[in-house]
Amino acid sequence: MNTRARSNVNDTHLSMEVDVKFPGVFVEGSYKANGLIVVFPINGKGVFNISMSDVAATWKLSGQVIERNEVEYLRLDHFNMRPVVGDMKFYASELFTGSDELNAAALTFANQFWPIVYEALLPFVDEGWDQVMTDAANKIFLKVPYKDLFPRGPL
Repeated sequence: MNTRARSNVNDTHLSMEVDVKFPGVFVEGSYKANGLIVVFPINGKGVFNISMSDVAATWKLSGQVIERNEVEYLRLDHFNMRPVVGDMKFYASELFTGSDELNAAALTFANQFWPIVYEALLPFVDEGWDQVMTDAANKIFLKVPYKDLFPRGPL
């Protein structure tokens, strides 16, 4: 992973941008979907995975200093990103419940035209990424005193 960071940190607030690059990212989980692809209803639930290569992003973090038991901690309010992906492959089970052929066709289409699919999905996943990444980062930041993260004075 390669990184580069820019920050604005003071006694009450933090804003930071961190440029990151990953050779590969793998995401898996479960899903539930209800909607339409053209005229085909999607009403399924199952498992999914996404494999990405050559991923670059700028993480945009913003937060504030809070006090708990007379100790200051950093609490992030937002952790946004918009990854740029070199290549991507999707898999999902049961997109079209009961139709393995339709599921295979949809995945073939999504994998062949992944840049278009990815761009179409970004607005929907931005908010989810923000919430997941903010919660994950706060599990760390809310355990480490602010003065230990950003010491004052010479090191």
